[in-house]
Amino acid sequence: HQGPNPIQPRVEIPAPVDENQAADLANPPPEEPPLEDPIDQPAPAEDHWVRRSTRVTQPPDRFIPGAHSVAEFILLSDCGEPQCYTEAMRRSDKGKWEKAMSSEMDSLIRNGTWELTTLPAGKHALPCKWVYKIKVSPSAEHKYKARLVAKGFKQ
Repeated sequence: HQGPNPIQPRVEIPAPVDENQAADLANPPPEEPPLEDPIDQPAPAEDHWVRRSTRVTQPPDRFIPGAHSVAEFILLSDCGEPQCYTEAMRRSDKGKWEKAMSSEMDSLIRNGTWELTTLPAGKHALPCKWVYKIKVSPSAEHKYKARLVAKGFKQ
């Protein structure tokens, strides 16, 4: 077993002191104020710096006004389908949309999806809207579809 014996205390014998060391021990340097815990002290302002990127940033082309032509914007935003009932009723294919809405209403009634009733006092019906879609079959035949949907954000 190596190391100090736990039963006997360890005694250190000081090394001999020469004259220069004796003078240093007789005149110790003045005491400095005790250091405070660095966690309690805020760091100096120059230590708080954030590295900023030097890269020049540019917005994507889709956010730059005038980067695309008006024709490209219309192609992206207009797929030939009405966005609301009023728009559907102003179009030249109004009859096809009316037929699609009538078909949807017949389907809802036939399936017993809902029934007409009187609302209790103080209650309001959920708002609905029509969603229109033109389906194109593999034979390039256009089928007009209309769905009646409840506005989910009001539920």
